[in-house]
Amino acid sequence: MFLCLGCGRYKVGEVICEPHWKEDGSYQKASPRYVARKQLDRLSNMGFSVMGANEFEFQVLNEKTLEPVFEGMDVFTSVVMATQESLLYEIDGELLKAGVDTETYQTECGPGQFEITMRPVKDMKIADSAFILKNGVKEICQKRGLLATFMSKPSSRHQMNGTHFNHSVWDCKGKNPMYDPTKDDNLSEFAGHWIGGLVKHSRAITALCCPTVNCYHRIGQRWCPDIINWGIMNRHTLFRVKNTGESGTYVENRLPSGACNSYLVMAATLAAGIDGVLNKIPRPKEADKGGEKLPQTLSEAITALKEDSVLCEGLGEEFVDWFTRVKQECEIDPLGEDKNEDAYPAEREMYMKLM
Repeated sequence: MFLCLGCGRYKVGEVICEPHWKEDGSYQKASPRYVARKQLDRLSNMGFSVMGANEFEFQVLNEKTLEPVFEGMDVFTSVVMATQESLLYEIDGELLKAGVDTETYQTECGPGQFEITMRPVKDMKIADSAFILKNGVKEICQKRGLLATFMSKPSSRHQMNGTHFNHSVWDCKGKNPMYDPTKDDNLSEFAGHWIGGLVKHSRAITALCCPTVNCYHRIGQRWCPDIINWGIMNRHTLFRVKNTGESGTYVENRLPSGACNSYLVMAATLAAGIDGVLNKIPRPKEADKGGEKLPQTLSEAITALKEDSVLCEGLGEEFVDWFTRVKQECEIDPLGEDKNEDAYPAEREMYMKLM
Protein backbone atom coordinates (compact mmCIF):
# COMPACT_ATOMS: atom_id res chain seq x y z
CA MET A 1 0.00 0.00 0.00
CA PHE A 2 1.29 3.50 -0.85
CA LEU A 3 -0.19 6.61 0.69
CA CYS A 4 0.45 10.30 0.15
CA LEU A 5 -0.38 12.48 3.12
CA GLY A 6 -0.72 16.25 2.97
CA CYS A 7 1.37 17.62 5.81
CA GLY A 8 1.76 21.40 5.67
CA ARG A 9 4.13 22.26 2.82
CA TYR A 10 5.25 18.66 2.38
CA LYS A 11 3.93 15.42 1.00
CA VAL A 12 4.93 12.28 2.83
CA GLY A 13 4.89 8.84 1.26
CA GLU A 14 4.20 5.77 3.37
CA VAL A 15 4.56 2.11 2.42
CA ILE A 16 2.99 -0.61 4.54
CA CYS A 17 4.69 -3.92 3.87
CA GLU A 18 5.79 -7.26 5.28
CA PRO A 19 9.56 -7.74 5.66
CA HIS A 20 11.48 -10.60 4.08
CA TRP A 21 14.80 -12.23 4.94
CA LYS A 22 17.54 -11.07 2.59
CA GLU A 23 19.16 -14.49 2.29
CA ASP A 24 16.29 -16.47 0.76
CA GLY A 25 13.46 -13.96 0.31
CA SER A 26 11.19 -15.78 2.77
CA TYR A 27 8.80 -13.83 4.99
CA GLN A 28 9.89 -12.82 8.47
CA LYS A 29 7.29 -14.90 10.25
CA ALA A 30 7.41 -12.82 13.44
CA SER A 31 6.08 -9.75 11.58
CA PRO A 32 2.65 -8.82 13.01
CA ARG A 33 1.22 -8.08 9.56
CA TYR A 34 2.39 -11.46 8.26
CA VAL A 35 0.83 -13.17 11.29
CA ALA A 36 -2.47 -11.38 10.58
CA ARG A 37 -2.36 -12.29 6.89
CA LYS A 38 -1.92 -15.97 7.77
CA GLN A 39 -5.25 -15.93 9.58
CA LEU A 40 -6.96 -13.98 6.80
CA ASP A 41 -5.68 -16.58 4.33
CA ARG A 42 -7.06 -19.38 6.52
CA LEU A 43 -10.43 -17.66 6.65
CA SER A 44 -10.37 -17.09 2.89
CA ASN A 45 -9.63 -20.77 2.25
CA MET A 46 -12.79 -21.54 4.24
CA GLY A 47 -14.73 -19.25 1.90
CA PHE A 48 -15.02 -16.24 4.20
CA SER A 49 -13.72 -12.73 4.74
CA VAL A 50 -13.91 -10.45 7.77
CA MET A 51 -15.42 -6.99 8.10
CA GLY A 52 -14.31 -4.98 11.08
CA ALA A 53 -13.51 -1.72 12.78
CA ASN A 54 -11.77 -0.51 15.91
CA GLU A 55 -12.81 1.96 18.60
CA PHE A 56 -9.78 3.91 19.88
CA GLU A 57 -9.57 5.63 23.26
CA PHE A 58 -6.58 7.88 23.98
CA GLN A 59 -5.50 10.90 26.01
CA VAL A 60 -4.20 14.21 24.65
CA LEU A 61 -1.76 15.99 26.96
CA ASN A 62 0.44 19.06 26.89
CA GLU A 63 3.77 17.70 25.66
CA LYS A 64 5.84 19.61 28.27
CA THR A 65 3.65 19.56 31.38
CA LEU A 66 1.74 16.33 30.62
CA GLU A 67 -1.43 18.07 31.77
CA PRO A 68 -4.59 16.98 29.90
CA VAL A 69 -6.13 19.38 27.37
CA PHE A 70 -9.34 19.38 29.42
CA GLU A 71 -10.29 18.32 32.93
CA GLY A 72 -13.29 16.41 34.17
CA MET A 73 -15.24 13.35 33.06
CA ASP A 74 -16.98 15.00 30.13
CA VAL A 75 -18.11 12.02 28.09
CA PHE A 76 -20.05 13.05 24.96
CA THR A 77 -19.98 16.71 26.03
CA SER A 78 -20.30 18.94 22.97
CA VAL A 79 -19.11 22.09 24.78
CA VAL A 80 -15.81 20.42 25.69
CA MET A 81 -15.54 18.97 22.19
CA ALA A 82 -15.85 22.49 20.81
CA THR A 83 -12.69 23.59 22.66
CA GLN A 84 -10.73 20.95 20.72
CA GLU A 85 -12.53 21.11 17.37
CA SER A 86 -9.55 22.54 15.47
CA LEU A 87 -7.43 19.54 16.44
CA LEU A 88 -10.19 17.03 15.76
CA TYR A 89 -11.10 18.48 12.37
CA GLU A 90 -7.45 18.34 11.36
CA ILE A 91 -7.16 14.71 12.47
CA ASP A 92 -10.32 13.79 10.57
CA GLY A 93 -9.26 15.61 7.41
CA GLU A 94 -5.72 14.23 7.32
CA LEU A 95 -6.85 10.67 8.02
CA LEU A 96 -9.39 10.88 5.23
CA LYS A 97 -6.62 11.97 2.83
CA ALA A 98 -4.73 8.86 3.92
CA GLY A 99 -7.69 6.64 3.07
CA VAL A 100 -8.82 6.12 6.67
CA ASP A 101 -12.55 6.73 7.09
CA THR A 102 -13.57 7.46 10.66
CA GLU A 103 -17.16 7.35 11.86
CA THR A 104 -17.44 9.24 15.18
CA TYR A 105 -15.40 11.49 17.46
CA GLN A 106 -16.28 12.16 21.08
CA THR A 107 -14.88 13.08 24.45
CA GLU A 108 -14.63 10.14 26.82
CA CYS A 109 -15.04 9.92 30.59
CA GLY A 110 -11.56 10.99 31.71
CA PRO A 111 -9.34 14.10 31.65
CA GLY A 112 -8.12 14.75 28.10
CA GLN A 113 -9.62 11.50 26.86
CA PHE A 114 -11.14 11.09 23.40
CA GLU A 115 -12.59 8.23 21.41
CA ILE A 116 -12.48 7.75 17.64
CA THR A 117 -14.51 4.99 16.04
CA MET A 118 -13.72 3.74 12.55
CA ARG A 119 -16.00 2.85 9.67
CA PRO A 120 -16.02 -0.92 8.99
CA VAL A 121 -13.66 -2.12 6.25
CA LYS A 122 -12.55 -5.49 4.94
CA ASP A 123 -9.71 -7.88 5.78
CA MET A 124 -6.20 -6.38 6.05
CA LYS A 125 -7.48 -2.83 5.67
CA ILE A 126 -8.92 -3.16 9.20
CA ALA A 127 -5.48 -3.36 10.78
CA ASP A 128 -3.72 -1.16 8.22
CA SER A 129 -6.21 1.63 8.92
CA ALA A 130 -5.69 1.21 12.65
CA PHE A 131 -1.92 1.49 12.21
CA ILE A 132 -2.28 4.67 10.16
CA LEU A 133 -4.77 6.20 12.59
CA LYS A 134 -2.62 5.75 15.69
CA ASN A 135 0.50 7.13 14.03
CA GLY A 136 -1.44 9.95 12.37
CA VAL A 137 -3.06 11.09 15.61
CA LYS A 138 0.31 11.12 17.39
CA GLU A 139 2.06 13.06 14.60
CA ILE A 140 -0.69 15.67 14.25
CA CYS A 141 -0.76 16.27 17.99
CA GLN A 142 3.03 16.47 18.09
CA LYS A 143 2.98 19.36 15.58
CA ARG A 144 0.79 21.27 18.02
CA GLY A 145 3.01 20.70 21.07
CA LEU A 146 0.70 17.96 22.32
CA LEU A 147 1.25 14.33 23.25
CA ALA A 148 -1.37 11.78 22.23
CA THR A 149 -0.97 8.53 24.14
CA PHE A 150 -2.80 5.25 23.72
CA MET A 151 -1.05 3.85 26.82
CA SER A 152 -3.57 1.70 28.67
CA LYS A 153 -3.48 3.67 31.93
CA PRO A 154 -0.91 6.50 32.25
CA SER A 155 -1.59 7.05 35.96
CA SER A 156 -4.19 6.42 38.63
CA ARG A 157 -5.63 9.83 37.76
CA HIS A 158 -6.21 8.95 34.10
CA GLN A 159 -9.05 6.90 32.70
CA MET A 160 -8.17 3.61 31.03
CA ASN A 161 -7.75 3.38 27.26
CA GLY A 162 -9.27 0.49 25.34
CA THR A 163 -9.38 -0.49 21.67
CA HIS A 164 -12.54 -2.53 21.16
CA PHE A 165 -12.38 -4.72 18.04
CA ASN A 166 -15.70 -5.17 16.22
CA HIS A 167 -15.88 -7.87 13.58
CA SER A 168 -18.25 -9.98 11.50
CA VAL A 169 -17.66 -12.79 9.00
CA TRP A 170 -19.03 -12.79 5.44
CA ASP A 171 -19.18 -15.51 2.81
CA CYS A 172 -18.38 -15.26 -0.89
CA LYS A 173 -22.06 -14.61 -1.70
CA GLY A 174 -22.15 -11.52 0.49
CA LYS A 175 -24.07 -13.21 3.31
CA ASN A 176 -23.30 -12.98 7.03
CA PRO A 177 -23.18 -16.57 8.35
CA MET A 178 -23.40 -15.27 11.93
CA TYR A 179 -26.99 -14.16 11.30
CA ASP A 180 -29.96 -16.52 11.37
CA PRO A 181 -33.39 -14.84 11.48
CA THR A 182 -35.06 -18.18 12.27
CA LYS A 183 -33.44 -18.21 15.71
CA ASP A 184 -34.92 -16.35 18.66
CA ASP A 185 -31.68 -14.45 19.18
CA ASN A 186 -30.80 -14.12 15.44
CA LEU A 187 -27.52 -15.98 16.05
CA SER A 188 -26.63 -18.92 13.83
CA GLU A 189 -24.85 -22.12 14.72
CA PHE A 190 -21.78 -20.60 13.01
CA ALA A 191 -21.96 -17.61 15.37
CA GLY A 192 -22.30 -19.91 18.37
CA HIS A 193 -19.16 -21.83 17.38
CA TRP A 194 -17.26 -18.60 16.67
CA ILE A 195 -18.19 -17.31 20.13
CA GLY A 196 -17.24 -20.68 21.61
CA GLY A 197 -13.77 -20.39 20.10
CA LEU A 198 -13.30 -16.86 21.40
CA VAL A 199 -14.30 -17.88 24.92
CA LYS A 200 -12.17 -21.03 24.90
CA HIS A 201 -9.00 -19.20 23.86
CA SER A 202 -9.54 -15.96 25.81
CA ARG A 203 -6.73 -16.52 28.29
CA ALA A 204 -4.24 -17.06 25.45
CA ILE A 205 -5.36 -14.11 23.35
CA THR A 206 -5.03 -11.83 26.38
CA ALA A 207 -1.28 -11.69 25.77
CA LEU A 208 -1.92 -10.21 22.31
CA CYS A 209 -4.83 -7.97 23.31
CA CYS A 210 -3.12 -6.67 26.47
CA PRO A 211 0.57 -6.79 25.52
CA THR A 212 2.20 -4.52 28.13
CA VAL A 213 2.78 -4.68 31.87
CA ASN A 214 0.71 -1.48 32.19
CA CYS A 215 -2.34 -3.08 30.52
CA TYR A 216 -3.07 -5.10 33.65
CA HIS A 217 -4.07 -2.03 35.66
CA ARG A 218 -7.13 -2.12 33.37
CA ILE A 219 -8.17 -5.79 33.68
CA GLY A 220 -11.12 -6.18 36.02
CA GLN A 221 -11.91 -2.48 36.12
CA ARG A 222 -14.94 -0.67 34.75
CA TRP A 223 -15.63 -1.54 31.09
CA CYS A 224 -12.94 -4.27 31.06
CA PRO A 225 -14.26 -7.33 32.90
CA ASP A 226 -11.90 -10.01 34.15
CA ILE A 227 -14.46 -12.80 33.73
CA ILE A 228 -14.43 -14.67 30.41
CA ASN A 229 -17.99 -14.56 29.12
CA TRP A 230 -20.21 -13.24 26.35
CA GLY A 231 -23.59 -11.56 26.11
CA ILE A 232 -26.03 -10.07 23.63
CA MET A 233 -25.96 -6.26 23.73
CA ASN A 234 -24.19 -6.51 27.09
CA ARG A 235 -21.22 -4.15 27.52
CA HIS A 236 -20.35 -5.77 30.84
CA THR A 237 -19.30 -9.02 29.16
CA LEU A 238 -15.94 -9.67 27.53
CA PHE A 239 -17.50 -10.38 24.13
CA ARG A 240 -20.49 -8.17 23.40
CA VAL A 241 -22.60 -9.61 20.58
CA LYS A 242 -24.83 -7.36 18.49
CA ASN A 243 -27.74 -8.98 16.63
CA THR A 244 -29.74 -6.28 14.85
CA GLY A 245 -30.26 -7.73 11.38
CA GLU A 246 -27.78 -9.20 8.93
CA SER A 247 -25.59 -6.12 8.58
CA GLY A 248 -25.79 -5.50 12.33
CA THR A 249 -24.81 -8.93 13.62
CA TYR A 250 -21.22 -8.94 14.82
CA VAL A 251 -18.97 -9.46 17.83
CA GLU A 252 -17.29 -6.72 19.83
CA ASN A 253 -14.10 -7.99 21.47
CA ARG A 254 -13.80 -5.66 24.48
CA LEU A 255 -10.51 -7.11 25.73
CA PRO A 256 -7.89 -5.15 23.69
CA SER A 257 -6.20 -2.26 25.48
CA GLY A 258 -5.14 1.05 23.96
CA ALA A 259 -1.59 -0.26 23.74
CA CYS A 260 -2.48 -3.24 21.55
CA ASN A 261 -1.14 -3.96 18.08
CA SER A 262 -4.23 -4.21 15.85
CA TYR A 263 -2.60 -6.74 13.50
CA LEU A 264 -2.08 -9.10 16.45
CA VAL A 265 -5.53 -8.49 17.92
CA MET A 266 -7.10 -9.40 14.57
CA ALA A 267 -4.83 -12.43 14.17
CA ALA A 268 -5.55 -13.78 17.65
CA THR A 269 -9.29 -13.14 17.39
CA LEU A 270 -9.55 -14.86 14.00
CA ALA A 271 -7.41 -17.81 15.11
CA ALA A 272 -9.70 -18.37 18.10
CA GLY A 273 -12.90 -17.97 16.10
CA ILE A 274 -11.70 -20.23 13.29
CA ASP A 275 -10.91 -22.98 15.80
CA GLY A 276 -14.40 -22.63 17.22
CA VAL A 277 -15.95 -23.11 13.77
CA LEU A 278 -13.68 -25.96 12.63
CA ASN A 279 -14.12 -27.93 15.85
CA LYS A 280 -17.74 -26.90 16.50
CA ILE A 281 -16.98 -25.56 19.96
CA PRO A 282 -20.31 -24.80 21.66
CA ARG A 283 -20.99 -21.35 23.03
CA PRO A 284 -21.22 -21.35 26.83
CA LYS A 285 -24.10 -19.98 28.88
CA GLU A 286 -24.74 -16.32 28.17
CA ALA A 287 -23.42 -13.70 30.65
CA ASP A 288 -22.02 -16.39 32.94
CA LYS A 289 -20.68 -14.60 36.02
CA GLY A 290 -19.00 -17.80 37.13
CA GLY A 291 -16.78 -18.00 34.06
CA GLU A 292 -13.02 -18.48 34.15
CA LYS A 293 -10.91 -15.44 35.05
CA LEU A 294 -8.59 -13.63 32.65
CA PRO A 295 -4.86 -13.53 33.40
CA GLN A 296 -4.04 -10.82 35.92
CA THR A 297 -0.48 -10.13 34.74
CA LEU A 298 1.41 -10.17 31.45
CA SER A 299 3.46 -13.13 32.74
CA GLU A 300 0.30 -15.11 33.38
CA ALA A 301 -1.04 -14.21 29.93
CA ILE A 302 2.19 -15.30 28.24
CA THR A 303 2.06 -18.62 30.08
CA ALA A 304 -1.53 -19.10 28.88
CA LEU A 305 -0.44 -18.35 25.31
CA LYS A 306 2.43 -20.84 25.44
CA GLU A 307 0.09 -23.52 26.81
CA ASP A 308 -2.49 -23.02 24.04
CA SER A 309 -1.27 -25.28 21.24
CA VAL A 310 -4.00 -24.16 18.83
CA LEU A 311 -3.10 -20.48 19.15
CA CYS A 312 0.64 -21.19 19.03
CA GLU A 313 0.25 -23.24 15.86
CA GLY A 314 -2.01 -20.64 14.27
CA LEU A 315 0.21 -17.67 15.08
CA GLY A 316 3.43 -19.55 14.32
CA GLU A 317 6.33 -20.79 16.42
CA GLU A 318 8.69 -18.03 15.26
CA PHE A 319 6.27 -15.28 16.24
CA VAL A 320 5.38 -16.78 19.63
CA ASP A 321 9.05 -17.30 20.47
CA TRP A 322 10.05 -13.72 19.59
CA PHE A 323 6.98 -12.14 21.17
CA THR A 324 7.31 -13.94 24.50
CA ARG A 325 11.07 -13.41 24.76
CA VAL A 326 10.84 -9.69 24.00
CA LYS A 327 8.02 -9.20 26.50
CA GLN A 328 9.90 -11.04 29.23
CA GLU A 329 13.35 -9.51 28.71
CA CYS A 330 12.41 -5.96 27.69
CA GLU A 331 9.31 -5.28 29.78
CA ILE A 332 8.54 -7.76 32.56
CA ASP A 333 12.12 -8.10 33.84
CA PRO A 334 12.95 -4.35 34.01
CA LEU A 335 9.51 -3.13 35.13
CA GLY A 336 8.19 -5.89 37.35
CA GLU A 337 4.45 -6.43 37.59
CA ASP A 338 3.30 -4.57 40.69
CA LYS A 339 0.02 -2.68 40.32
CA ASN A 340 0.55 -0.10 43.04
CA GLU A 341 0.96 3.66 42.59
CA ASP A 342 4.76 3.38 42.56
CA ALA A 343 4.66 1.37 39.33
CA TYR A 344 3.36 4.21 37.15
CA PRO A 345 6.47 6.42 36.71
CA ALA A 346 8.60 3.65 35.19
CA GLU A 347 5.69 2.46 33.06
CA ARG A 348 5.09 5.99 31.75
CA GLU A 349 8.77 6.29 30.91
CA MET A 350 8.58 3.15 28.79
CA TYR A 351 5.11 3.39 27.27
CA MET A 352 3.63 6.89 27.27
CA LYS A 353 5.34 8.29 24.16
CA LEU A 354 5.79 4.93 22.46
CA MET A 355 2.14 3.83 22.62
